[in-house]
Amino acid sequence: MVIPWPPNRAVPILYPELKKKYGDSVTFEEDKLAHVKTEFGFDVLEVARGRYAPDSYHNFIGFGVAVPLLEEAFQETYGLDLKGVLSDEEKVVGSYRHDVSQLIPKATRIAWSLKKDEIMKDQPGMTKKRFLYNLSRASYRKNWGNNYQPPSLGERFLAFLIRIIPKFGPLKVLQLKTPTAETERMFEASFNSTLDRYRQLLSQVGTDRLHLPNENFDTGEITAPGEYRLNDETHAHLLDALAKQDFRGPSPEVLAELLEFFGHPDAPYAIKRKPKDWAKVQAELEQLKKDAVPPAVTTADPCLSCPSPE
Repeated sequence: MVIPWPPNRAVPILYPELKKKYGDSVTFEEDKLAHVKTEFGFDVLEVARGRYAPDSYHNFIGFGVAVPLLEEAFQETYGLDLKGVLSDEEKVVGSYRHDVSQLIPKATRIAWSLKKDEIMKDQPGMTKKRFLYNLSRASYRKNWGNNYQPPSLGERFLAFLIRIIPKFGPLKVLQLKTPTAETERMFEASFNSTLDRYRQLLSQVGTDRLHLPNENFDTGEITAPGEYRLNDETHAHLLDALAKQDFRGPSPEVLAELLEFFGHPDAPYAIKRKPKDWAKVQAELEQLKKDAVPPAVTTADPCLSCPSPE
C-alpha cells in the first residue's frame, strides 16, 4: 500500500481552519493551494538537511529530461502519444526545466534563512555563499537554450506585488508555512518508508514479481468510482482521448480498467454533475464496447486512479 502523502495529514495541522472543515486529513482535491505550500515547505526542509545536494544535482544530473523514455512510458501506460497530448513537447519540457531551475535557488535561500543554525551544525564550515544555489539566466541559456514559456508581464507584476505586500487579511493565504516539529516527524517517517518501499520494488523488477496496485497517490488507497473527483475526471479525460483515436494504442488492461471503472451506473461519479459530459462518457463507452472487447482487469493495472497534475 502507498504511504499516505504526508501533506494530507500535515495540512490540517498547519491550517487549523481546514481541520475544522475536513478533519485530520486534507487531500489535494480539497485545498490545492495549502498542499502546494505545504509540499514546498517540505522541499525547504530537505534542502536544509542537505539531501538535494544542489551542486551535485546540477553537475551530474542537471535539469535534463529523458524525453524518449518519458514518451515510451506514457505510450505504454496510457496508449497515447505524448506529442499529441502536449501542444509543444519541446517547449513544455523546457518550461518545466526552467521552473525547476528557479525553484531550487529559492528553496536554498529560504532554507538558509530559516535553518541556518541547523545547517551549520550538520555541515561544519558551511557558509551562506557555499550553501545558496544560484543559476544565472545567461548560464541557464548557455546550457539549455531559451525554448521555454516565460512569465507574462502581468504575471511578473503580480509576483512583484505578492513579494512586497504584507501577508495579512485576504493575502494571508499566500504566506508560506514551514513544517512544525510534528509535521517534520511525519515527513521523516514517510520519507524513510518510501525509500524502503522503493528498494523493495526495485528488488522485484528483475524477478518478475513486480506488482503495482492501482492506487491513488493523493490518498494512498484505491479510490472507487465517485469517491474522488479528480479520479473520476482523469478516467473521463483518458476515455475521451482514446475515443478520438478509436481506442487504438492502449493495452487491453487499460481498456478493461475504463469499462470496469465506468461500469457502476449507480455510483456518484463527479461527471454526473454535468449532464452533457456524462452523456459524452456514455457514448464513448458504447464506442469502446463496439470497437474493442478487452479481457478482465488484471492485478497489475497501470495507475489510472492517480489524478493528473493541474
